[in-house]
Amino acid sequence: MDRALSLSLPMWSIDRVRRGRRTRHDTRSDTALALVRTVASRDEVVRCCPRCLRLGVRSGMTLAHARALVGSHPFEHAQHDPKADRDGLHRFAEWMNRLLPSVEPDPDEDATIPKPGLIADITGCQLLYKGEDNLLRAVLDAARGFGLRARVAAAPTYASAWALSRFGGQDIIRIEDDIKTHITSLPLRALRIEDKAIAVLREIGITTIGELLDVPRSTLPSRFGGSLTHRIDQLLGQAIDTIAPVRPEQPIVTSRMFDGPVKQLRAIEHTTSLLLDELCALLLKRERGMRLLAITLDRSDCEPYRIELALSHPNRTSSHIWKLLRPKIEKAHMGYGVEAITLAAHQTALLPHAQIGHSSLGENAAPHIQREAAQCADTLRNRLGDRAVRIPVLVPSHLPERTARFAVLASEKRSKPIEPDTRDRPTLLLQSPRPVDVVAVTPDGPIVMMTWNRTQHIVRASIGPERLSPEWWRTDQLTRATRDYFKVQDSDGCWWWLYRELDTPNWFVHGRWA
Repeated sequence: MDRALSLSLPMWSIDRVRRGRRTRHDTRSDTALALVRTVASRDEVVRCCPRCLRLGVRSGMTLAHARALVGSHPFEHAQHDPKADRDGLHRFAEWMNRLLPSVEPDPDEDATIPKPGLIADITGCQLLYKGEDNLLRAVLDAARGFGLRARVAAAPTYASAWALSRFGGQDIIRIEDDIKTHITSLPLRALRIEDKAIAVLREIGITTIGELLDVPRSTLPSRFGGSLTHRIDQLLGQAIDTIAPVRPEQPIVTSRMFDGPVKQLRAIEHTTSLLLDELCALLLKRERGMRLLAITLDRSDCEPYRIELALSHPNRTSSHIWKLLRPKIEKAHMGYGVEAITLAAHQTALLPHAQIGHSSLGENAAPHIQREAAQCADTLRNRLGDRAVRIPVLVPSHLPERTARFAVLASEKRSKPIEPDTRDRPTLLLQSPRPVDVVAVTPDGPIVMMTWNRTQHIVRASIGPERLSPEWWRTDQLTRATRDYFKVQDSDGCWWWLYRELDTPNWFVHGRWA
């Protein structure tokens, strides 16, 4: 018997944004959150959390109206990003392949019922979990482990499972053969029909699926077309309904088998080089580059010898990759001889087209510089180790000393880039603020003179203050004080960046402009 599963995520957009903020520790658990979009130069609420709903906030109202309803309660808003919602749901479906063999993301674009989720075929999976109840509980626990509010339902058809997970009223619902008994009380929206058809049916007093099923079937196509009866047939299992499950990316593979065991290093190197050229040609046809190359040497009477080569950026330049791969081939243990060689390209990504030109010609220089920098990073990683090469990355923090950090190139995730701070900041920022002696007209400025490294600097101009509050979620002493920053110019024309701790008379130098 066919079995279908539907996982409803009624607050997917809100939960996704809140989860991202929780990992950065910049939100409180009791903060109301709303997602907005800009319409005709005004911010309009699109999604809102349950706390907002209890305070009276609804989709469609302006952000100013929502703020007025929330009052003094902690409230935050963020820009609604439908593409990020779809991409995140697709990644979640890929992760759910660990529990379910066939999973399809189900993004619901209906603004009135924002209830996306996942649809899965679970036929035969019950044996792996010793019962379907355990399977449903495992799926629900996995979703809630990510901080997602979820409901799950299992039924004989995809449509009935979808309807029960969203309108069944319970966290876990499981039905067997008798679909009609469980769906008669569900609203018409559970059929996934157009709002226009729902409005017409309500005019004649039909509000539930059970009342619709009592209407003679022959009278429906003339008024609503074939879409309504098709939805009914899908719900009851009388029409074919399929899903397009997500599949993990398959590696691009080239291989060569020898007539017998080969021990000569030059023959193995030559064959590997030819296979690499073939692999890069396949990548070129697909307009992709690889970030991970796996080489398998099948040895006679021995375990296969595996080599992995990680690249900092997607690449399909065979000459560059061969320079990195050849030393690893030379160090490989051939055993009693190699019988076959396999090369597989993993973690592939699209490569943008680049205009062919000289590297020093104006606009054409940027792609060449990026490519050469990536090749240099690959060479350093190959010689010094994966964790030896670090790159600066932006960090979402308003405190200057926390706006960037050095991350291991091999482990840095390719996530959505953080917008850089556009405020006026010094070109030279000290790693940590250093105390400075200051003479000021009043305790909070303006500054007349400062003593830095036993040298007195007469201040000619001062701009400020710019107040930066501490990060309340951190407990270390260095970030507890509120700071007032000043940009000052000395008699030599050098600009300095100083700040005063609001609760103490202490002054510090944090940077200067070159």
